[in-house]
Amino acid sequence: MPAFAGIHASGRTTDKLTNHNNSYSSYGLFQINNKDWCKKGRKGGNCSMKCEDLLNEDLADDVRCAKRIYDRVGFKAWPSSYAYCKEKSLPDLSRC
Repeated sequence: MPAFAGIHASGRTTDKLTNHNNSYSSYGLFQINNKDWCKKGRKGGNCSMKCEDLLNEDLADDVRCAKRIYDRVGFKAWPSSYAYCKEKSLPDLSRC
């Protein structure tokens, strides 16, 4: 999974919370939503996790969930990042 999925929308911050017209919210670095992938206040969703756990600096669970999302639906889960990155070259990460 390319590392930039959702990161464009979060501004590279782990505590980013975005409300979408009071219908759902997106959490953390990868802007994972509570409509499908996590539940507010309790474990749930397709990633079986609390959304609030996506707001801390421990990225291990965030990465697992983002990978699950990408494996299931690809970049469709991150429409704003997909539109921003569409047809752009990926950065060279070979030295990382």
